[in-house]
Amino acid sequence: MSKSREEKENDERLTVLARLLREPGNKLCAECGARGPTWASWSLGVFLCITCAGVHRSLGTHLSRVRSATLDKWTDEQVKMMQQMGNDRAKTVYEANVPSNFERPHLGSPSYVIEQWVRAKYEKKQFMQRGTSSPAPEQRSNGADHRWQNQDDRREERREERREERREERREERRDDRRRFEADRERESARYNRQQQHTEHHQHHHQPAPPSPPSPQRHQHQQYQQPQQHQLQQQQQQQQQQQQQQQETDGHRPDGRQLDYTRVPALLDKRLLALDTNNAVRPTIIKPSEHWTKISYASLLSKNADTVILDGHAQRTHRSEAFDLLDALSRSGALRLNYAALHVVIAATHNFDETLIDTVIQRNVNPIEKVERSMLIVGTTIHQ
Repeated sequence: MSKSREEKENDERLTVLARLLREPGNKLCAECGARGPTWASWSLGVFLCITCAGVHRSLGTHLSRVRSATLDKWTDEQVKMMQQMGNDRAKTVYEANVPSNFERPHLGSPSYVIEQWVRAKYEKKQFMQRGTSSPAPEQRSNGADHRWQNQDDRREERREERREERREERREERRDDRRRFEADRERESARYNRQQQHTEHHQHHHQPAPPSPPSPQRHQHQQYQQPQQHQLQQQQQQQQQQQQQQQETDGHRPDGRQLDYTRVPALLDKRLLALDTNNAVRPTIIKPSEHWTKISYASLLSKNADTVILDGHAQRTHRSEAFDLLDALSRSGALRLNYAALHVVIAATHNFDETLIDTVIQRNVNPIEKVERSMLIVGTTIHQ
């Protein structure tokens, strides 16, 4: 497929930049000295590594305008600026009088050290000689530069609008999930109440014959005690219902013995709505493979394992056999299994609005910190 005229012209500009990168002064990053820089600040005329390029981009376009020397599109004015300046000349202009006690960044320096150096070097111009004219971006800019800046601002505004739209869509999806879960929970509660009413009605029809009527003195005493007992029973029932509702809301079983894992998705969704301000974590559906692998041993002391591949029909057969064995060992649930283990797998996906390069370089965001925050929210919800 033939390239367009603009693509050919941009390839020629990238060739010029590649030739500039091979010059001795441009083989190292202008800030930390890392080898093989592939980024550049065309407004300052210096070549940078990827770490220092992220710091330059965080300063704003009024100080430094960063582009990739191998991937982005360049203009003739931008390439001309890189030819006129370069790392060697920029060093003689911006690093003429660097104090010996000032901390210079080097390979592996943290971001705050690089930012302190860059701001003192370009924003405050602390190291320039007195009377030296500063080739600052505002002095070199012309109408085209202002036009490029306005285009960059509008492009950034559109990106922010798209990110906000995606966040709102995720919030709406999460609200829909929450409403569906509440509806399922209400249906389950209604079904449970109907079962309880049916059980009480069945017990009422099978009550034994009433005892013989009491004596007149005892009958008067019972009439006096019946209102008080009725009130106490009502209070106890209300307290039990409140405790059961609170335990179900907190994700615990009504008997208080262990965590009800069916409530974990609702609890996780509630915590994410409160703590995940970026709405980046989304539920993930775990889909098992169509074929399962069964590993078994003939006896407890056997060393050789038997491996069998199970398809759909064999999976259903072995699952039914396992449930039958569990039902037989526990006598249909009458016996308690003290040494049984239940493994629950919960998956969540952290989504980023932009690509890795845009997240790390343009927005100067550490993706590891965002993922660790999401992991912390999920972990504290499950292991509470």
